[in-house]
Amino acid sequence: MKNILRKTKITKIMAAMFAVVLCVAMVTIGERANAVYYCRTDACREAQEREEKYQALANQSTLMANTYEAAVANLNNEIALLEASIAKNQALAKDIAEEIEETEEKLHAEQSALAELLISMHFEGNAEPIKILAGADSISDLAEKQAREEVVKKSIAAASEKVKALKNELEEQKATVDSLIEADEQKSAEVAAKRAEQKALVTKFQNDAASYQAEADAAAEERRQLMEVIAEETATCQYTGYTTTMYPNYYPLQDSCPAWPNYYPYGGMMCQCTSYAGYMAYRTYGVTIRGWGNAKNWGWDYYGNPLSYKEGYRVDTVVEAGTVAVSNCGEYGHVMWVEQVNADGTINVTEYNNYGSNIYHQLADFGARTNVSVAGLRFIHFH
Repeated sequence: MKNILRKTKITKIMAAMFAVVLCVAMVTIGERANAVYYCRTDACREAQEREEKYQALANQSTLMANTYEAAVANLNNEIALLEASIAKNQALAKDIAEEIEETEEKLHAEQSALAELLISMHFEGNAEPIKILAGADSISDLAEKQAREEVVKKSIAAASEKVKALKNELEEQKATVDSLIEADEQKSAEVAAKRAEQKALVTKFQNDAASYQAEADAAAEERRQLMEVIAEETATCQYTGYTTTMYPNYYPLQDSCPAWPNYYPYGGMMCQCTSYAGYMAYRTYGVTIRGWGNAKNWGWDYYGNPLSYKEGYRVDTVVEAGTVAVSNCGEYGHVMWVEQVNADGTINVTEYNNYGSNIYHQLADFGARTNVSVAGLRFIHFH
């Protein structure tokens, strides 16, 4: 009874685990549409390079336009400050001019008043001292009259000098303010000319940015169309079976993936299917694969003829674990490491660069599938 219960419990656990694997592993068409693709053709890579080049130029031109726009804004502020300074000094100059005019009127008024006073003291304006003496009661009266006349004359002279000094001071202030206005106006004209030059540069860089962006967008569209071809090819050639996480990843470069390959360890470019399959052959049998080319050429020659041997290793349609499965579908083909042969004749594989078989759904990364059809595949035996 205990054994039956234990078996029932194990069965339920296995069923639950299988359900989880299927739930996580099944790849839908929608997921494929969101996958990250990598260029694998020269045309695609050239389009990508053009896109990156012109996008960088567009970004640089936009940055330059923004920089010059900021400079124009600063120049606008500088012009505004100069115009405010000019307006202030013009108002000050006007006030000084009015004060000068008032001072001149005051000078004339004081001179006239004092002159009238002096005339009235002389009675007839230009009386000679002898006439004044004749009209005086005594010598002391004459002296008193002459003293008063001298006081008036001195008062007239002092008042006149004071008013003249004020007028001269005001005229000097006005001359200084006029010079400030002239300097500000000249500087404002220079800044305005510089602003016009900067605005022209803003327009130029904005036009350049738009032109470069158009080039980048055109290259991106070309690359997108080429990527669609890659996606269709991948979906057609590599989508059988179910994704799984049941197999470990032994690839020594896995921490560098996914990445666009840049060197050639083991059987091919890093993070690609040939490199991974080559490494598994090396890990299992000590086999070193070099210079075998694209995946499809591992099982077929360059003319599309099936190979019987590749560098001395047997190539046929005999399904066996521990072999490399080769597909010649598409431009480059695909290779996988056979982990297990199932009772129904399908195989379980591990691989790289199949965005449908890894948990992140992107190319140049590790993945595994179960129940993969062997139709159209050839197998390389290393033992």
